[in-house]
Amino acid sequence: MRVYLMNAGSLESADVYKSALMLVDPDRCKQLEGRSGKPAALSLAAGLLIQYAYLDHIQESGTEKEILFYSKDAIECTGVLKAAGHVECVRKSDTGSPYFPDHPDIYFSISHSGDYAVCSVSGARNGIDIQEHRNLSCDISGRYFAGEEDEYLKNESGDFTKDFFDLWCLHEAYMKYTGQGMKQGMKDVSFLSALKADGAKAVHNIGNEKRICAQILQAPAGYSLGIVSA
Repeated sequence: MRVYLMNAGSLESADVYKSALMLVDPDRCKQLEGRSGKPAALSLAAGLLIQYAYLDHIQESGTEKEILFYSKDAIECTGVLKAAGHVECVRKSDTGSPYFPDHPDIYFSISHSGDYAVCSVSGARNGIDIQEHRNLSCDISGRYFAGEEDEYLKNESGDFTKDFFDLWCLHEAYMKYTGQGMKQGMKDVSFLSALKADGAKAVHNIGNEKRICAQILQAPAGYSLGIVSA
């Protein structure tokens, strides 16, 4: 499993944006053509990371047992992708999950928030999510999370905001992992053990599915980053 993080700030420059635009998949390129500002830069950063992650995956063995984490710069990625001279096609499933139609055996997931985009890639199904922290009310956790998660946040958490968004990222990552999105809800699954694991991998057995692994990854200050994988 490899995870790639990019600060999208440099892509708000018109010249850098234009140079990078032709290096993402055609659908994303068409969608972003003529746009500008932070939302467009974040989407473009995600598109660059998809292509970079694909290229890195096929060039390496892809057999790592642990997560390898890389921080990438937009200009660096642009140079590598230009040299490669190849843009991989990306499509979306009926549920909105992105995939490589020519390489269904390569699984990836993307997310962006605040100033950052992130992409995970593996030979096994996975989902990833990043969230910028914002001010919250302690009463909000009961609306979204399982009972034991809500109880922990309200009564035991030493940092309510960070713990809330760590859990939020794991739930969002799980929705991407299953491909079901928000329609599956959050309260039926608890990732409290992953929250308490202090960055270590936590194993979950959920329903009739084979076990999954959930992990909170090191994120930039003011952000949470979570991943779920087979």
